[in-house]
Amino acid sequence: MKNIIFILIVILAGIFIYIARPNHTIPTDRLVVFSQEQCPHCHEAMAFIDNQIRPKYPNLKIEILDIANKANMNKLLALADKQQLNKNTLGTPVIVLGDATLIGWTAANEIKLINAVQRFTRKSPTIAPDTKQTVSDTENDSGLCRPGDVENCME
Repeated sequence: MKNIIFILIVILAGIFIYIARPNHTIPTDRLVVFSQEQCPHCHEAMAFIDNQIRPKYPNLKIEILDIANKANMNKLLALADKQQLNKNTLGTPVIVLGDATLIGWTAANEIKLINAVQRFTRKSPTIAPDTKQTVSDTENDSGLCRPGDVENCME
């Protein structure tokens, strides 16, 4: 009888642990942007999304996750583990949509995001690759803000 009670307790504890575990999965039904408040690249990416993506794809769900929130940071780290990204060089913004993950915000990533959205939504609005770029893509600007990098990533 003691063995049966012990086994039931172990099973119930396992079920509880499984149910109570933190959810670090990234939603696959929406555009997810990991950002941080002091990151100017994140603000540029959001401005691009607000001006170029939202108007053309009003039904696309967009979720902004501030990595200052520990749960959001854990989701970003879980994504980095899953995609084998180098956590030491990971910065923001990180934009995820379907199978596309964009790290940083450069002119090239604008086009990659447009292409990812088009693939994801299976719509085909015409956005030419030579669309006016609003972000400089220079050697000195990686398009990344690292967590806690206040000196180099303040607006």
